[in-house]
Amino acid sequence: MALGTINIISSLAAKPIGGTHGEHFLVVDNPREIAHLIQDIHNNPEKYEHMKQKSRDFMRELYTWNIFERNLLDMLNSLV
Repeated sequence: MALGTINIISSLAAKPIGGTHGEHFLVVDNPREIAHLIQDIHNNPEKYEHMKQKSRDFMRELYTWNIFERNLLDMLNSLV
């Protein structure tokens, strides 16, 4: 996602990420549906183009070292 690629993930994998299906990634659990989705992405890449930047922005907003550092410092400061 951080590379701005289209990601197909399971519902189990999607839960801790916290993004939105169809906006940041595609959630599919059925292997046959995954195959159809891969084919659709291949045949209609423009249909999924918006997800590339959205997923990259999502990762930059929530999952960078700077974000983790800030959260850790906030937590430590609240304890002091």
